[in-house]
Amino acid sequence: MIRNAPPKHPDSSKWYWLQWPADELQKAVITSSNWTVPDGLMLDMKMESGYRVGLRLSGGVDGEDYEIVNQIQTNNSETLHEVMIIRCRTSGH
Repeated sequence: MIRNAPPKHPDSSKWYWLQWPADELQKAVITSSNWTVPDGLMLDMKMESGYRVGLRLSGGVDGEDYEIVNQIQTNNSETLHEVMIIRCRTSGH
């Protein structure tokens, strides 16, 4: 679980990235990436590049913490998950 993602201002649209370690992927390639985003946040866009996946989020409520789940598929038929906590704050971002 990634707990130290940078906070997000409720009025901003911001990119967040996950770097999947090559050793965890066992030298496989990411073939698809899906995100589960809770109510209150909006998924504006997503990208995959090599071992890195990202999403751009907008919205959110000040003071709320959101659990975002990334699920990837690899070319060796593995399915892996990672969780990121996004803190929505009007200050300290």
